[in-house]
Amino acid sequence: MENDMKILITADININPSITALNKAIKDIEKNPSLKKIKITIEIDKQETDKVGKSFGQALRTIYKQTQTFINNNKALLKQGMQDILKTILEVDTQITQLKRVMNEGTDFESMLRGSIQTANELGHSISEVNDLMIKVGRMGFDEKQTMLLAKTAALFQNISELKPDQAIQTMTAAMSAFNIEAEDSILIADRLNAVDNKFSVTSQNLASSLTQAGTAASNYGISMEKLIGDTTAISMATRESGKVIGKLVAA
Repeated sequence: MENDMKILITADININPSITALNKAIKDIEKNPSLKKIKITIEIDKQETDKVGKSFGQALRTIYKQTQTFINNNKALLKQGMQDILKTILEVDTQITQLKRVMNEGTDFESMLRGSIQTANELGHSISEVNDLMIKVGRMGFDEKQTMLLAKTAALFQNISELKPDQAIQTMTAAMSAFNIEAEDSILIADRLNAVDNKFSVTSQNLASSLTQAGTAASNYGISMEKLIGDTTAISMATRESGKVIGKLVAA
């Protein structure tokens, strides 16, 4: 054909000359916009085939054999894995449906799911666990962004205090309400508890219980969250009482 054009592309094992040749070929193509069809033929010198082709082909055959061996030896494991994947997909789908029932119509549920996956990866939770937290928080009337932030804080609460999901959310929201803490700053509650837990012989769980029990009363008397945590720590170290008991004592 009249418009046929043959472009010779040469390449060798050295990557730099290869890239140079390819760039030159691309420029040649750009100078001929009338080309409607480009046929690229790759020719491998027999000598290079002996060097590269055989070893590459052998590698592919080895990988194939290893894959087949793995599948044959792990059929039961792979079957269970597929069942677990399907179970997770169905569970997540059900949870998203639940979220749609408690959140506003304009909510970006795909964004929430991406946030759930990210939180799960960062904090070592399953996606289903994080989704469950989002559902519980969403029922309380928080918007999309607040729900994602609070679910992450609640997941962190569980990591540092071994609180159950409902307890983590209760502690978090109680402290937020008592001390006028916004969802964007809710992570500070977990940070404060964790910092004291690491330095003193008092558990985050006891501190969380005290916050839940005495947060509102402390705030009414002008006591800050940090002071309440400090008082709880001092009393706990002196008496070894539980956070719930100390919270009631402080609130009285």
